[in-house]
Parts: sequence; C-alpha cells; structure tokens
Amino acid sequence: MNSSQLRRSRPSRRSRLTVVLLALLVYVVVNATMLAAPTTAPQWGLRVDNQGTITWVDPNGPADVRGLRVGDRLLRPMISTHVPYAVLVQQRDLVVRGKGRVDASPPFGPSRSGQALVLVGMLMLVVGGLAWAYGPAGRPTVLLGMLSAAIALALLGEAWGSDGYGWAMRLVAIAGGALFPISWAAFFLSFPRDRLALPRWRLLFVGLVALAVVLMATYALFFLIGLPYVVAHTLNTLVFPFGLMIGLAALTIPGRDE
Repeated sequence: MNSSQLRRSRPSRRSRLTVVLLALLVYVVVNATMLAAPTTAPQWGLRVDNQGTITWVDPNGPADVRGLRVGDRLLRPMISTHVPYAVLVQQRDLVVRGKGRVDASPPFGPSRSGQALVLVGMLMLVVGGLAWAYGPAGRPTVLLGMLSAAIALALLGEAWGSDGYGWAMRLVAIAGGALFPISWAAFFLSFPRDRLALPRWRLLFVGLVALAVVLMATYALFFLIGLPYVVAHTLNTLVFPFGLMIGLAALTIPGRDE
C-alpha cells in the first residue's frame, strides 16, 4: 500500500475531530450526571447477609480501604436494634465487631479535588484528541491519542471510584491498570524513534500486552467465579511498573546503544 492509499484509508480530519468532540461530550455528560444526581447513601462496596456478616468486599472500594474484610460482623447500634442490616450498611458510619466505629469519608467526586482530577483528564483528552485529529498521519499520533484517553478515563474513574461507585472502580482497573501502561510503552517505542521493529523491544512489548491480558482475565474471573483478588493485585503490581519502565527505557536509551 503506497502513501496515497494510506492517506485515503485514514479518516478525514473532520471525521477525526467529530470523534474527539463526541468523546469529550460523553466525558462531560458522565461527570455532569454524577454531579447532578441527588446525594445518596454512602457506597461502601460490600454485601452482608441477614446476620450482618460481610460476605463480599469490592477491591479498593471504601470498605476495603478502611480495612473491612469478608467475615467481619456488623453490629447494630443500641438505638437501632431492629434495623435490617441491608439498611444499616447505607449509614455513614458502621460498627464492626473487633474494629469499632468505621466512618465514611466525605464525598470526593463532587469536591474541588475530585473535580480537579476530572478537569485534568478533560485537558488530557483535548490535547491528545487534537494531536490525533490535526497531527501528521502515523502511529505516534494515534498512540498519543490513546495514551491521553487512558489517562482521562483513569482520572474520571479515580474521582468517582473513591466514593465507591462500581463503574468508576472498574474504569480505574481497566484504564489505569492495562490501557495506560500499554499505550505509554507503545508511544515511547514509536516516538521519537521507531523501536517496535527491533526484536528485543518488540519482545518486551509483547510480554507487556500478554501480562495485561492475563490481568484483565483474572480481574474478570474475580467477579465471575470468585478467583482470589490477590492474583489480579499481584499482576497489577507487575504490569504498571513494567509498562512505565519500557517507555522510559525507550525514551532515554540512545539509539547507538541498541
């Protein structure tokens, strides 16, 4: 395929700009919807049975962060001895046997700090999107757009995942745990020098992608069949720094050392 055919096969600048604007619109609408939603009970990210025993805790959710574990037993306050446990877990503070009172943190997503994260993500989406829409044809501009989108999604998820919203915590796991390290490594393996054509660099990148795929599979199996989350957590501690190191090494190692 020659260069003229490549230019014809690439979406037009107007089409690319339309995609960027639609992505930005969805990003803003999701955040605005969360801001406009009425204040609800705390999202602890746990489940209890009829005896008040915790049967499931969402990894990295508010309950997990505060040290609540499967098997812990909730206690009813003396003034609420007949309140069902399903209602009790909607309170801002819980009483746990052996751990005392556990208080919910103030909502983070609507706060200035949370919205600052969202704003940074929005700016990243704009910068990467415009680079892809108006930049020269080639792999680096596409990867820069992917990298910016991964950062934007991870920051949006982080802002609302801190409040226990499941969709946001899933977004952090996917965008921050897999998409970001892959797009980071791929971008710096393509810019400023194309190193994906070199066997040693390509092998490292293939290994990173394989680890990320296994990570997402184990994360999904945690929800589907109850695979211990420690497996996904261990893989995540490998994938993220591995992707960062590949990108930084590709950026800093001179070409003459290859």
